Amino acid sequence: MILSFVLALAAGYAAPHAEPHVRRLIASALKTDVRLDPADLRVLTLLLLLALAVLVTLATGARSSGLALVLGAGLGVFGLRLYAFLRDPDGTDVPEEARWDGRVRPPGENQGPSGPHQDESHRADRGGDADAAALRAVDAAMKEPEPAADPPEPTRKERSP
Repeated sequence: MILSFVLALAAGYAAPHAEPHVRRLIASALKTDVRLDPADLRVLTLLLLLALAVLVTLATGARSSGLALVLGAGLGVFGLRLYAFLRDPDGTDVPEEARWDGRVRPPGENQGPSGPHQDESHRADRGGDADAAALRAVDAAMKEPEPAADPPEPTRKERSP
């Protein structure tokens, strides 16, 4: 039972790495380019590797269990992602300078890894002045009063008394 678990674990882990080989094997066997959905190809590859794991388990004469096979395959497929999640559930395992502190900064205040740039030459290089100028232009356009529209022409009913 342990052998089937370990082989299924290996099959689940190796499935993404074996996909290109399975695609080539299918294409050479059918003598044509096979267009499979990537998810379908992943499932097909996993099934082929699990069938191979079952054959190896049967050839060794070891006792096997379907539950061990399913658990091993699931752990093999999702093991690395599960480990990454358990290690860092919030997904905050990034360098300090790459973290967002949650504050919204006003336009033109560019802050990079080295802190806010007070020098205007740095600001122009990073596009801060262009962004601030565009936002000021939009703000000014919104504050301008709209030109008064001509009153609508009176309808026929309104013209005739």
